[in-house]
Amino acid sequence: MNVFLQNEINLYYLFAMRFSIRSLAISSCFLLLIIFILKLFPPRIEQVFHQSNYKGTTVGEIVNIYNVEKSEKSHESSVNIVLSTITKPKVILFWGMPEFLQKYLLISRTLSTACGGCIVTPDRNHLNDSDVLLFHPEYFTIYKTIMPPTRLPNHIYVLMSGENPYYTRYAFEKRMDVIFNEYDKIFNMTVSYRRDSDIVNNYGIWQKDMLKTIQPFSLKKKTKLAIMLASECWRAGSQLRIKLSDALVEEGLNLTRYGECFGSRYEGNITELLYQYKFFMSFENSIHCKDYITEKFWVNSLWNGVVPVVWGPLKEDIVRVAPPNSFIYVDDFESLKDLVQYLNYLDKNDDEYLKYFAWRNLEPPERQPNIYCACGKMNLVDEKFCGLCRTVTDGSKGKPNLSLSKWWYGGENPDCLQNNFTQLELDFNKQYGIK
Repeated sequence: MNVFLQNEINLYYLFAMRFSIRSLAISSCFLLLIIFILKLFPPRIEQVFHQSNYKGTTVGEIVNIYNVEKSEKSHESSVNIVLSTITKPKVILFWGMPEFLQKYLLISRTLSTACGGCIVTPDRNHLNDSDVLLFHPEYFTIYKTIMPPTRLPNHIYVLMSGENPYYTRYAFEKRMDVIFNEYDKIFNMTVSYRRDSDIVNNYGIWQKDMLKTIQPFSLKKKTKLAIMLASECWRAGSQLRIKLSDALVEEGLNLTRYGECFGSRYEGNITELLYQYKFFMSFENSIHCKDYITEKFWVNSLWNGVVPVVWGPLKEDIVRVAPPNSFIYVDDFESLKDLVQYLNYLDKNDDEYLKYFAWRNLEPPERQPNIYCACGKMNLVDEKFCGLCRTVTDGSKGKPNLSLSKWWYGGENPDCLQNNFTQLELDFNKQYGIK
């Protein structure tokens, strides 16, 4: 290679090296300039929510809505970047809320991440931001004509009820029927205790979470035999359960009774009261209503270490959800006298009595996908809305033109809807040998 060519190559490499260094320096300066501009003029948080009504909301409040922890004020720009990549959480607007629930949801709340992170709000100003509109049957008894002025294509209408069909049919007479006539087919999804609901929100369920929260108990502290609490007295089932308790007392059962139905309301700590007893009279206010097994069975009894003595639900419904050998069923006995004798026998035989708690050492079944229950683990808001939030977050939109009347009443046990008290009482007296 001649000297002239070698010099040309050396000059080329020198020029390339200088150009690379110069380009790198220019790029670095440009990057520093961008960072300086971002620090001086951070992006407005409203731009992230250009389709919502959250303008003017503080950074901290918006971060809370999105389940993102607050960052230090100096990191606000990085929070914006994070928020811009997160999917907007579902908004559940409780449009039709009864008065007894209003104290639990006075302001908007964000559900836990485990429940889907939805925003639950009673604020109707968020109608256009909402994905789900929730209604409770009792709402229609007072505000039956106050419905949303518009329904957007994405709106999912959901009916949520913890009461049984007897109650919804007879408690408010014609006013409750508005749901099943004028509004019968506007809903897409149901949330209730019944297994045929789109989302099953049980009063309780035997699963792993229940084992984590059940209360320990001391047999030595159980110095009393049986207790019953009842404050709802007007339904046919309510009247018959009071009559049943009277008959058990006449057969010799040492039964303590509290509540408005007995004129002796207990004002102390219910949990501490229950610890003293071996048996709880889990008598429902309805007769054979499908899957209607309430807190009397789950909380007052199993959760608090008391054996439930059950009347009202069908036994097959209880067996389907309850821990094995965890309850005593009234109708399993030939007579009420036999039942009282058995309870007195267990009272004097600790080993036999404790067999009703053997389930606490068993492995519970896995929770079914559409069945939810807080079972004492969550706050009330999460407990009520967890299943709904997770379902809609997963993409479900329910059913078009769902008929509430066909589902709620058509699928119910006829005994549940019987309201001829004279006939019910005659059948009851005959079944239990009451004169």
